[in-house]
Amino acid sequence: MLSKKAFSAGMYILAKFFPEMRNIVEDPETSKLWFKMLRDMADDDFERAVEYIVKSFRYPPKVADIRSAVIDSQPRETAEEAWNRVIKHLHSAEGYWGPPKLDDWKAREALKAIGWESLQMMTVDQKPILRAQFLKIYKAYEERDRKAQILGMPELQPQAKRVHELIKDLANALPDSEKKTGE
Repeated sequence: MLSKKAFSAGMYILAKFFPEMRNIVEDPETSKLWFKMLRDMADDDFERAVEYIVKSFRYPPKVADIRSAVIDSQPRETAEEAWNRVIKHLHSAEGYWGPPKLDDWKAREALKAIGWESLQMMTVDQKPILRAQFLKIYKAYEERDRKAQILGMPELQPQAKRVHELIKDLANALPDSEKKTGE
Protein backbone atom coordinates (compact mmCIF):
# COMPACT_ATOMS: atom_id res chain seq x y z
CA MET A 1 0.00 0.00 0.00
CA LEU A 2 1.20 3.43 -0.93
CA SER A 3 1.94 5.60 2.08
CA LYS A 4 0.81 9.20 2.09
CA LYS A 5 4.41 10.25 2.72
CA ALA A 6 5.70 8.46 -0.42
CA PHE A 7 2.74 9.75 -2.44
CA SER A 8 3.35 13.36 -1.33
CA ALA A 9 7.08 13.13 -2.06
CA GLY A 10 6.50 11.60 -5.49
CA MET A 11 3.84 14.13 -6.46
CA TYR A 12 6.09 16.96 -5.26
CA ILE A 13 8.85 15.68 -7.57
CA LEU A 14 6.43 15.37 -10.48
CA ALA A 15 5.16 18.91 -9.88
CA LYS A 16 8.74 20.23 -9.88
CA PHE A 17 9.49 18.62 -13.25
CA PHE A 18 6.01 19.18 -14.72
CA PRO A 19 4.69 22.56 -13.51
CA GLU A 20 1.28 21.73 -15.00
CA MET A 21 0.85 19.25 -12.13
CA ARG A 22 1.01 21.86 -9.39
CA ASN A 23 -2.77 22.14 -9.22
CA ILE A 24 -2.98 18.42 -8.45
CA VAL A 25 -0.55 18.78 -5.57
CA GLU A 26 -2.00 22.04 -4.25
CA ASP A 27 -5.69 21.08 -4.47
CA PRO A 28 -6.52 18.72 -1.57
CA GLU A 29 -9.55 17.17 -3.30
CA THR A 30 -7.69 16.45 -6.53
CA SER A 31 -4.72 15.13 -4.62
CA LYS A 32 -7.04 12.88 -2.61
CA LEU A 33 -8.55 11.45 -5.82
CA TRP A 34 -5.12 10.76 -7.29
CA PHE A 35 -4.05 9.04 -4.08
CA LYS A 36 -7.21 6.92 -4.16
CA MET A 37 -6.34 5.76 -7.70
CA LEU A 38 -2.76 4.89 -6.77
CA ARG A 39 -3.02 3.68 -3.18
CA ASP A 40 -2.77 -0.03 -4.04
CA MET A 41 0.83 0.46 -5.25
CA ALA A 42 3.86 -0.28 -3.13
CA ASP A 43 6.01 2.70 -2.11
CA ASP A 44 9.02 1.35 -4.03
CA ASP A 45 6.95 0.83 -7.19
CA PHE A 46 5.57 4.36 -7.02
CA GLU A 47 9.01 5.87 -6.45
CA ARG A 48 10.46 3.87 -9.36
CA ALA A 49 7.55 4.97 -11.59
CA VAL A 50 8.11 8.64 -10.68
CA GLU A 51 11.79 8.37 -11.55
CA TYR A 52 10.95 6.58 -14.82
CA ILE A 53 8.42 9.28 -15.73
CA VAL A 54 10.80 12.14 -14.96
CA LYS A 55 13.51 10.53 -17.07
CA SER A 56 11.39 9.49 -20.04
CA PHE A 57 8.18 11.57 -20.32
CA ARG A 58 7.93 14.86 -22.14
CA TYR A 59 4.43 15.67 -20.92
CA PRO A 60 2.81 15.49 -17.47
CA PRO A 61 1.56 12.01 -16.61
CA LYS A 62 -1.99 10.94 -15.88
CA VAL A 63 -2.88 8.29 -13.31
CA ALA A 64 -2.79 5.61 -16.02
CA ASP A 65 0.70 6.75 -17.04
CA ILE A 66 1.97 6.30 -13.49
CA ARG A 67 0.39 2.85 -13.25
CA SER A 68 1.91 1.88 -16.62
CA ALA A 69 5.30 3.27 -15.61
CA VAL A 70 5.43 0.82 -12.70
CA ILE A 71 5.31 -2.03 -15.20
CA ASP A 72 7.47 -0.42 -17.87
CA SER A 73 10.25 0.39 -15.39
CA GLN A 74 10.66 -3.25 -14.35
CA PRO A 75 13.05 -5.51 -16.21
CA ARG A 76 10.99 -8.27 -17.80
CA GLU A 77 11.74 -11.32 -19.83
CA THR A 78 10.49 -11.06 -23.40
CA ALA A 79 8.56 -13.80 -25.17
CA GLU A 80 11.59 -14.45 -27.38
CA GLU A 81 13.87 -14.86 -24.35
CA ALA A 82 11.41 -17.32 -22.80
CA TRP A 83 11.28 -19.31 -26.06
CA ASN A 84 15.09 -19.42 -26.20
CA ARG A 85 15.26 -20.75 -22.63
CA VAL A 86 12.76 -23.49 -23.47
CA ILE A 87 14.68 -24.49 -26.61
CA LYS A 88 18.01 -24.41 -24.77
CA HIS A 89 16.56 -26.78 -22.18
CA LEU A 90 15.13 -29.00 -24.93
CA HIS A 91 18.58 -29.42 -26.47
CA SER A 92 20.29 -30.06 -23.13
CA ALA A 93 20.64 -33.47 -21.46
CA GLU A 94 17.85 -32.55 -18.99
CA GLY A 95 15.47 -31.90 -21.88
CA TYR A 96 15.07 -35.62 -22.40
CA TRP A 97 13.60 -36.05 -18.94
CA GLY A 98 11.00 -33.34 -18.99
CA PRO A 99 10.13 -29.66 -19.37
CA PRO A 100 12.20 -26.94 -17.74
CA LYS A 101 11.33 -25.41 -14.41
CA LEU A 102 10.22 -21.94 -15.49
CA ASP A 103 9.85 -19.10 -12.99
CA ASP A 104 7.76 -17.02 -15.38
CA TRP A 105 4.13 -18.17 -15.23
CA LYS A 106 3.47 -16.87 -18.75
CA ALA A 107 6.21 -19.08 -20.18
CA ARG A 108 4.94 -22.07 -18.16
CA GLU A 109 1.38 -21.62 -19.46
CA ALA A 110 2.52 -21.10 -23.06
CA LEU A 111 4.63 -24.25 -22.84
CA LYS A 112 1.72 -26.15 -21.30
CA ALA A 113 -0.59 -24.99 -24.12
CA ILE A 114 1.82 -26.23 -26.80
CA GLY A 115 2.84 -29.35 -24.93
CA TRP A 116 6.34 -30.48 -24.05
CA GLU A 117 5.91 -33.64 -26.11
CA SER A 118 5.14 -31.54 -29.21
CA LEU A 119 8.45 -29.73 -28.77
CA GLN A 120 10.36 -32.96 -28.23
CA MET A 121 8.97 -34.43 -31.44
CA MET A 122 9.02 -31.29 -33.61
CA THR A 123 10.73 -31.35 -36.97
CA VAL A 124 12.77 -28.55 -38.49
CA ASP A 125 9.72 -27.55 -40.55
CA GLN A 126 7.50 -27.36 -37.47
CA LYS A 127 9.87 -25.26 -35.34
CA PRO A 128 8.87 -21.83 -36.78
CA ILE A 129 5.19 -22.72 -36.40
CA LEU A 130 5.56 -23.84 -32.77
CA ARG A 131 7.72 -20.80 -32.05
CA ALA A 132 5.05 -18.47 -33.46
CA GLN A 133 2.37 -20.21 -31.39
CA PHE A 134 4.49 -19.98 -28.23
CA LEU A 135 5.18 -16.27 -28.80
CA LYS A 136 1.51 -15.52 -29.52
CA ILE A 137 0.31 -17.36 -26.40
CA TYR A 138 3.01 -15.75 -24.26
CA LYS A 139 2.16 -12.25 -25.50
CA ALA A 140 -1.56 -12.82 -24.87
CA TYR A 141 -0.77 -13.77 -21.25
CA GLU A 142 1.60 -10.81 -21.01
CA GLU A 143 -1.11 -8.38 -22.16
CA ARG A 144 -3.60 -9.88 -19.70
CA ASP A 145 -1.06 -9.60 -16.89
CA ARG A 146 -0.25 -5.99 -17.85
CA LYS A 147 -3.91 -4.98 -17.76
CA ALA A 148 -4.40 -6.68 -14.41
CA GLN A 149 -1.39 -4.86 -12.97
CA ILE A 150 -2.37 -1.46 -14.38
CA LEU A 151 -5.89 -1.83 -13.03
CA GLY A 152 -4.56 -3.13 -9.72
CA MET A 153 -6.55 -6.35 -10.14
CA PRO A 154 -4.79 -9.68 -9.76
CA GLU A 155 -7.62 -11.33 -11.66
CA LEU A 156 -9.59 -9.68 -14.42
CA GLN A 157 -12.81 -11.61 -13.71
CA PRO A 158 -14.16 -9.36 -10.92
CA GLN A 159 -13.36 -6.28 -13.00
CA ALA A 160 -16.96 -5.05 -13.27
CA LYS A 161 -17.43 -5.24 -9.50
CA ARG A 162 -14.17 -3.34 -8.88
CA VAL A 163 -15.09 -0.59 -11.39
CA HIS A 164 -18.50 -0.24 -9.72
CA GLU A 165 -16.83 0.15 -6.29
CA LEU A 166 -14.37 2.66 -7.73
CA ILE A 167 -17.14 4.80 -9.22
CA LYS A 168 -19.00 4.66 -5.91
CA ASP A 169 -15.84 5.79 -4.04
CA LEU A 170 -15.33 8.64 -6.49
CA ALA A 171 -18.95 9.76 -6.12
CA ASN A 172 -18.49 9.84 -2.34
CA ALA A 173 -15.29 11.89 -2.74
CA LEU A 174 -17.03 14.63 -4.74
CA PRO A 175 -18.08 17.78 -2.88
CA ASP A 176 -21.83 17.91 -2.15
CA SER A 177 -22.37 20.81 -4.58
CA GLU A 178 -21.05 18.72 -7.50
CA LYS A 179 -23.18 15.69 -6.53
CA LYS A 180 -26.40 17.70 -6.71
CA THR A 181 -25.70 19.46 -9.99
CA GLY A 182 -24.09 16.46 -11.69
CA GLU A 183 -21.13 18.54 -12.89
